[in-house]
Parts: sequence; structure tokens; C-alpha cells
Amino acid sequence: MSGPILIQLSVQLSFTFQTVYTSLMPMVCAMAAGNTIVLKPSESTMATSALMAELWPKYLDPECYAIVNGAVPETTKLLSLRWDHIFFTGSPNVGKVVAAAAAQHLTPVTLELGGKSPVFVDCSASGSNFELAAKRVLWGKTMNAGQTCMAPDYILIERRRQDEFIEELRKVYETFWPEAAGGARGSESFSRIVNERQFDRLKAMLDKTDGKVVLGGECVRDELYIAPTVVKGCTGDDSMMSEYVSIGLLKGVNRGEAHLEIFGPILPIVPVDSAEEAIAFVNSREHPLALMVFSNDPKYKDHVISNTQSGACLVNECLFHAGCFVIPFGGVGTSGYGKSLGVYGFETFSHQRACIDSPAWLDLKPVTGFKYAPLDSANLPLVKWFWGEGPVNLPRVAGTPNAETQKKGWFGW
Repeated sequence: MSGPILIQLSVQLSFTFQTVYTSLMPMVCAMAAGNTIVLKPSESTMATSALMAELWPKYLDPECYAIVNGAVPETTKLLSLRWDHIFFTGSPNVGKVVAAAAAQHLTPVTLELGGKSPVFVDCSASGSNFELAAKRVLWGKTMNAGQTCMAPDYILIERRRQDEFIEELRKVYETFWPEAAGGARGSESFSRIVNERQFDRLKAMLDKTDGKVVLGGECVRDELYIAPTVVKGCTGDDSMMSEYVSIGLLKGVNRGEAHLEIFGPILPIVPVDSAEEAIAFVNSREHPLALMVFSNDPKYKDHVISNTQSGACLVNECLFHAGCFVIPFGGVGTSGYGKSLGVYGFETFSHQRACIDSPAWLDLKPVTGFKYAPLDSANLPLVKWFWGEGPVNLPRVAGTPNAETQKKGWFGW
């Protein structure tokens, strides 16, 4: 493939790290596959997008790689053009707009859309490791203040051990952001929300939740600061689990479409009575971009993985798959389609074109010359052999199939 390729980042849910990572990740793959590229960064990260536009021509050939900053008008114009491929990172609702625009030119699309990525926590005596799970989940949830598309979105844990797990989260919380050192608000290791609009969205979730805030909860709009927050006792209809319920951003859409990722440092805990109930809960919703299982029990891990669907599955870890270039990265269903990273990204931006160069000697009648008119029934045995229905006692010569392959005919090479 030779391009042109459009790589577009969401105008809704983006921030500095994700703007850079989610643009350069597919770009490297598209460049390796020999394409020209136009990048449309998110306008939500204006400083980062402006810096990228400034540095772009210093290091890349502007005739092959262009960058376009702007908002809705620029995005609309770009989507109206014909591309060889469009790669979009953002929300499912904007993804539908991108896919519809691409359909006008039958342009192939890769959509990386996120979703509510669940965390299964094994509560059995033999399989549980709450200390490890609490540390890794809290890290994954609060990296860049939770503004990553594959962050843990909510925890599914047996009701009887919910409080015990919260205590482990509390210990890790104090280790990450000691109160004596100013907590998360005073820490250089904790980020801020990308803009006021996203702050207000997250604050509305917290204000409307029926769950109980057991860690964090502090919100300072002037600083765009929302503390790492844990909310226990949430249900499937809670504001943490559906923006339709929380602030009505998606009026007129169905319940499945309303299940958007939190995209912030708020971690709801949904108590269940069993692993089966947890699996049923996840399967009743749209397929997530990632699914995390924390367990030391091979049977528990296999049971959860075998009975759910997600773009990726991580066992006893969070986020790491996005940096593992030997496996594909992508979603399924409303969390997206298509793959990126490594060879999978290279193949996404490549076209495998079938080519045949037929030599003249193939027109010899014993080979394929019998295909020409006038057709002769005397050639029928040869035709049957050629299509895999004939004898296998033909002589073996260099470059031809062996006797076993000849049972299938020459097309069985």
C-alpha cells in the first residue's frame, strides 16, 4: 500500500500521553508499510498538538507526512476525502461517524474505541492475592489520572470479601501518595484531568453515584484535580456504570450504547455473589477493549477467559499489552475493530496483492494447453487429474508435487 492514510484522534477523550502514543504507534506501522500519512491530533490537547505541528517538518518529509490541527470543520473536511485507510482512536459514538464517512468511499477503517474494561478478582483461598491485585489495579487505574483507553474501569469481586479488598487498596493508596507528603494532590506522580468539560463529566458521576466513596473523592475544578477515588457497592445502573444515568450525555441512545468508559481516576467496585454472576454481568454489556483477571488459580483464569469476549485479556496485570509489540492491540464489537502494534499494524496498513506470472510452457497440452478450444473429450482424464480427481502414478520431477500432493492435483501445492 502507498497511502494516503488518515490517522485521527478523538476530540473528546484524549490527553498528552495518549495523543503522542496513539498517534505515533499506528504511524510507525503505516510508515514501515510505505504509506503517506495525514495525522489529525485531538484539539483537547492543544499544547501537545501545537508542539507536534512545530516539530513535524523538522524531522519528517512534509510531502509524505502531514499534520492537520483543528476542530470539527477540519475533521469533517478530512473525513469527506478519499483515503486508502483510516485509523481512528476515540469513543464509540464518534467511531460511528468516522465509519459512516469512510463507507462513502468504501475506505477500510481501524477503530480503537475503548470501553468499560472489567477487573475480575478471584476470592478463593487458593487463588486470591489481594495485595498484588490492589497494587496493580490502583496503578493501572491512576496512570495519567485514569485517562487511558485500556485502564481498569471497574472491579467485580465477591460481596463477602469486598471490604477486605478495599483495605488492601487503602494500604497501597497510602504507599503511592502518603498523606504526610501531601497526598495525591501534592504529588508529582499524579496527573490532572485534560480539561473542564471532562472534569465536569467525572464530577457529575461522583455526585450522582448510589455507591459509597471509601477512598479519595476530592475534586478541585480550578486545578482540574480529581483524587484517586474508590466507590464501593455500585450496581449496573449506577452513574459510575452508565453516563446515560449520570448526566444524560447520550439521550436517545439505548442502554448498551450508554456504557462508556469512565476515563478518569474513579474506580467503582461492583459486588457479586459468584464468578458466574460476574461473567454474566460482563456478557450483558458491550465487549470491552481489555479484560483483567487477578488469580493464581489456572481453572479460574481459564473459566473467565473462555466465557467472555474482549479485545485483549490480561492475567495479573494492567495496561502492559499496549507496549507488547509481539501481540496485536485492538478491540472487538463496540470497543473497535482492526489491529495495530508490530507486524499486526504493518499488515493493517499493507495490501497483500496476489500476483501470478505464468510462463509460456504452461500452454503445452499435457500441462494446461487443453483449456483452449476446440475442447476434446479425450483430454478429460488429464483435466480430472489437473483438478485433483486423477491418478497419482505420474513421474516425479524437480519442482513438481510429490505423489501424496498429486492426489490433490496441482492446485494442492
